[in-house]
Amino acid sequence: MRVCSEGKVKLGASKLFAVLVVQTALLLFLGYRIMILETRAPEAQTQPINNNPVATPINSNADTSYNAASRAETRQIIREEIDAVEGRLLEAIEQSGAVRSKALTSRPRKLDGRETAQINTMVENQINSFVAQGDASQAEMAELEQMIAKLPPSERIKAMGQLSKAVNNGQLDVRF
Repeated sequence: MRVCSEGKVKLGASKLFAVLVVQTALLLFLGYRIMILETRAPEAQTQPINNNPVATPINSNADTSYNAASRAETRQIIREEIDAVEGRLLEAIEQSGAVRSKALTSRPRKLDGRETAQINTMVENQINSFVAQGDASQAEMAELEQMIAKLPPSERIKAMGQLSKAVNNGQLDVRF
């Protein structure tokens, strides 16, 4: 191999011949493999598709019908497992002393229907009050967010939807 004055590499004749032989051998091999595949192509087209082992279920005797009772039981089991893991996690956090915040280590208590309705009414009244004023301060919004956070997820979504609608319609000017 030589480098000429233009910076290009020139191969000697023997090395060039070796590269040519390797390339020719590869082309012949690829051509041979293509011929084999072309001869097998008509065979593959005539084979039925339904004998594909991947398409058959693993357990063909399995009952795939699910009823509401089994779903409810499954959800209950999952909830129990999550509660157990969450409890162990909170205990580990408390024992390690890594987090001293009560908000992170205490579990939120579940509200009954009366408390939920009361908080929901307070949230709606607060949002309506803000809409009547036309704006709300950051402190007022933080207080509202804390009240909304106490609600169950379905009620929380409704309250946030009501708040978002007021903000998006221009009825309420807030900064979070």
